[in-house]
Amino acid sequence: MMIDRNADVTPHRYESPLLRRAIGRRIGHADRDDMLRALLWSTEVRIAAEVTLGWRELFGELRQEVQAAERRRDRLSWQGSDQVARRCRKAAIKLLIALQEEQRNAAEAIDHCMDLTDEFRNCLGTATDDRQEPLADARGALAALNDELSAARSRFTDRMDEDRKELHRLAELERKRRDAPGPTIRQLDGMQQDEFDTIVQQALERSGFRTRHRAPRVIEVSRGRGRGLVYCANVQEPDTEKMVHVRDLVAVQRLAEVSGTGSVLLVSNLPYISRAALRHLEGMSCDVKHVDRFDLQQWIEWGTPLQALEAS
Repeated sequence: MMIDRNADVTPHRYESPLLRRAIGRRIGHADRDDMLRALLWSTEVRIAAEVTLGWRELFGELRQEVQAAERRRDRLSWQGSDQVARRCRKAAIKLLIALQEEQRNAAEAIDHCMDLTDEFRNCLGTATDDRQEPLADARGALAALNDELSAARSRFTDRMDEDRKELHRLAELERKRRDAPGPTIRQLDGMQQDEFDTIVQQALERSGFRTRHRAPRVIEVSRGRGRGLVYCANVQEPDTEKMVHVRDLVAVQRLAEVSGTGSVLLVSNLPYISRAALRHLEGMSCDVKHVDRFDLQQWIEWGTPLQALEAS
């Protein structure tokens, strides 16, 4: 390594004459190994500082998105009856939980990077012989943090992309809601049983099924060689606490056994199934799919195909 004594790099000019003379003597006595050692130490300090800066920048981006997700969650908290708003809030909460975890990881990485930077900085001007083993670990840790920075940024990008796709899907649902072709969910709530059964039967026929109304609440459906039953577990003018109970599932199981059908679609204008009914559902011999209030609104009111619903 060549030492250029005429280089444009100017050493720091200390106010103390003693310090100026001391730094001058050190530069005057420096050889190639000294200069290379100083270059390596300062380069490692710069690398550690750059990795730290990368984590700080990621932490700042995470903080902004966390704040945006919190505002979205809080703004939609009062719109529990609007299923699009409800799902937007659910998406915001899901994103928020993931970003907060990434934010905690980034904060820990920044602290670790700062410790490593200080460790390299403290080696400036010292010999390397006694520090090889600890510094090898420090270098390995810095490399691991640099790799993790790339992985963390990739996870951050993926989560933001997933959130954008979910919001786009919900925007499509909102468009369908505004252009709703069928009776509204409120109108379905006010219908007599025979009216509700007829609306469901017509929707099944639009979905490509052959239907036969067997009894109040019960519709027989077929398509190709497949055959099944649809049971309407609706309630007229339901209150917010109303939910599907075990009684409805017992009726479904009985109908399935009598007709020899292994597949039943449970259609309800209620949003939830009780815990006891869920436990009973797990032990039933027939295959039961559930169209709840939110799926029912998409299917009947918004015109979403039955096959596109989550219940299907």
